[in-house]
Amino acid sequence: PPPDPDTAPALDEPAITEPRAFIELLAPLPDGARSLVIRYQLESPTLRGDYTVSLRSGGYRHERWRLASDDGTVTVAGTTIATPAFEWTAADGEAGERRELGLDALARAWQALPADAREAAVAHLRSWQRWLADARSDQPGPRGRVLNVDCLEMRIAGQNLCMWEQAMVALRYEGAAFSLRATEIRRDVELDPGLFELPPLAADARRQAAPALDVDAALDQLVAGQASAAVELLVPSLRLPAFVADAPNDAGATP
Repeated sequence: PPPDPDTAPALDEPAITEPRAFIELLAPLPDGARSLVIRYQLESPTLRGDYTVSLRSGGYRHERWRLASDDGTVTVAGTTIATPAFEWTAADGEAGERRELGLDALARAWQALPADAREAAVAHLRSWQRWLADARSDQPGPRGRVLNVDCLEMRIAGQNLCMWEQAMVALRYEGAAFSLRATEIRRDVELDPGLFELPPLAADARRQAAPALDVDAALDQLVAGQASAAVELLVPSLRLPAFVADAPNDAGATP
């Protein structure tokens, strides 16, 4: 674990006073970027097309995919939207599924803490970020490069991927069902705020179980110098369109 830090911010570290800034500290983008847009080429045995991930610092994520069969008779398209409060995913024209997330609840609870506890939590988060950067430097593991971006080569259950750890996204993925590779990365793009707003039909989305998180316990641990409970909210997932493997018979595929 990282060492206990001095709770006073360094001269070049701004004070964190708002929940949004707290989340941005917990979920930053690489090199201080405010946003990233990553475009991919995605292929399955029956479909091929484009997949775009738009990220905004502070836990905001928008994914859009559109795939078609070679003969043009089958199209699969859908969207995932994630904010500190929720994650929603759906095929086009469907209400989809929604699950609540815990980042916003954690940030609101942090703001309600006494000032000294808020400062200690922020100091420990900063210490954890520095410790994580040092650990990655000291033990880099097998490395790859995609579009001149360094990434960690991984193999999990027969799937090969190269993770851009700082952005928590895969730049390359190869599996039996489909493969994808980043073809363009843009930084500090001016994103439309509406990109992270749900469409009206999402009001009827199926609700999934929320992740188990004891906010008070996670904050107590963070104030005491243990960031693990809070950081568990940031465990990366590929969040790829699962129905690609089943297309064209999946409900998300439309002629």
